[in-house]
Amino acid sequence: MKQSYTLNDLTTWSIDVQTKDGQIIAHTHTVQFMRPLTTTEQQRFNRLMVSFYDVVYFSHRFGDGFQAEPTVVFTTADKAIYTLYQRGLPGPWKDLLFAMLATFSAEVVGIVRHDHSQALNPTRLSALMTEQII
Repeated sequence: MKQSYTLNDLTTWSIDVQTKDGQIIAHTHTVQFMRPLTTTEQQRFNRLMVSFYDVVYFSHRFGDGFQAEPTVVFTTADKAIYTLYQRGLPGPWKDLLFAMLATFSAEVVGIVRHDHSQALNPTRLSALMTEQII
């Protein structure tokens, strides 16, 4: 079934925090989950982000811009902030990142908001799918 997004979902929002130290750009993103994550789920999200980095860094299929493992900080049990460190922002790695986040949202704990986007919200996606079937 074809995925439907609104213009709001596809809008590129400004990055929450972006700093540049020499050649390295650090950009921070906020993830709001549907409910508080257990310690195990928080560790799983952390591993997901490191796994994403490993695939991008070691495969060389997504460019060579990543400079260090991402950091993940849970500010509350239902909110995480992650930071990526790279030489440039554009690249095909974004598709991989959002595919991994969408899978986490669908299979572990729903992601209500990623920065300003609700595109990963499983409740919203379910409602859109129901509308398409009817």
